[in-house]
Amino acid sequence: MIMKTACEALRGILLVDDDPSMNYIHQLVLEEAGFEGRIRVREYAEQALDLLEPFSETNQPDESGWFPDLIFLDINMPRMDGFEFLERFSAMPFSLRRQIKLVMLTTSLNPGEMELALGHEDVDAFMPKPMDEETLREIMEDVMGS
Repeated sequence: MIMKTACEALRGILLVDDDPSMNYIHQLVLEEAGFEGRIRVREYAEQALDLLEPFSETNQPDESGWFPDLIFLDINMPRMDGFEFLERFSAMPFSLRRQIKLVMLTTSLNPGEMELALGHEDVDAFMPKPMDEETLREIMEDVMGS
């Protein structure tokens, strides 16, 4: 029931991770949970920010009905890491940011990263990789209130 409610509520999910194998695993978990067709993947933080930019002007779904209600963001990426993404994301209008739930992902065991991530106003949860069905269910309960 939890996942069904979440599936109905979410217009879109954005995966931001430079690891294609992790993206593949996460897409499978999300699709098995019922989010197929609403997942977009970007391997670099800059690409994700470019995707979000038009939404900062409209706060509305795109022509396909997709809207990034939930972002799974990797911390450790080349070119621009997850924390640098957060700096740029924080500059976007609050009216957009309040509509998006953001979950930081990592394979790191560094407790400082978790503390830093959860201390950021735009981060709703912190999750180890890889995502599995049980962790997704917990995230949906905690973050989405589903």
